[in-house]
Amino acid sequence: MELNLNHEDILSTVAEKGFCILPSFLSPSDLALLQKDCNFVVNNSSHSIPSCIYEPVETTSSKHRTDSTVYGDARNNNSILSLLLGRNKGGKRLLEIVRLILGDEVYVLNEQYIVKPPSFCSKKRKRIEYNDIQMNTITTSFAWHRDADYLRRAGILHPEPSLSVWCALDDVDKMNGTLTFAPLDNVKDRVTIKEKAGTVVLISSEVLHCSSGNQSKHDRRVWMPQYSARPQRWECKKVTDGSISVSVSGSGSGSDNDNGNGNGNGCTVEVEGKDDEYVALAIKVEN
Repeated sequence: MELNLNHEDILSTVAEKGFCILPSFLSPSDLALLQKDCNFVVNNSSHSIPSCIYEPVETTSSKHRTDSTVYGDARNNNSILSLLLGRNKGGKRLLEIVRLILGDEVYVLNEQYIVKPPSFCSKKRKRIEYNDIQMNTITTSFAWHRDADYLRRAGILHPEPSLSVWCALDDVDKMNGTLTFAPLDNVKDRVTIKEKAGTVVLISSEVLHCSSGNQSKHDRRVWMPQYSARPQRWECKKVTDGSISVSVSGSGSGSDNDNGNGNGNGCTVEVEGKDDEYVALAIKVEN
């Protein structure tokens, strides 16, 4: 479905409110493709830690974080990769909007599926079981936070501008774990998203938002690529033996289990490696 999007309105809405809702942005074919891939990623996940966040590729090496070919080989789904990197029709539309906000030079910062299981599971699955939810070992709600806070808490103390592209793969409302925003132009206001599958929500890295748990009887699936105007780098310095010292701060507001106070603790970790190994996922999207 083609939409006559007013780019000026999108840009001003993100600037003023920190988010923008694009109803029915995904084409039916792209939506079906993402739904199928999401199910595949969840069912084939090898992670043992209970979570509702699934990253299709474990970016444990610098090549996976910076080389589109290496990432693509590990991703092993050219259709999704083309959507992520703007190589097909749907991807070009998506990246056109991303570049409108971040500028011509764009990097993939992260890619993940956020799959909130139902509160009342009738069957067991590989990673998520009913007992996990009952014991509160799975976080299906996210406290108030800014996406840039996660970067700060990971040691990227001065994050580059970034944009999260929250793509609803199911209908979303307050019952199944949708988003609620505190707009930049009125932080006391609350805007809760209720939209159909295929809707895209653009989220600035500095806008406060949260999401509730899934109280429905079905999964709530979201694909969320994140893009950055420049590579995100951990703050580090070389020490005398040639290793890298990475400074990690516990300050910053908001996370799944944080009410926004932060603990203010920090530490410095010495690790072996080169400078480029301490770049967060930063795959350049070619024009």
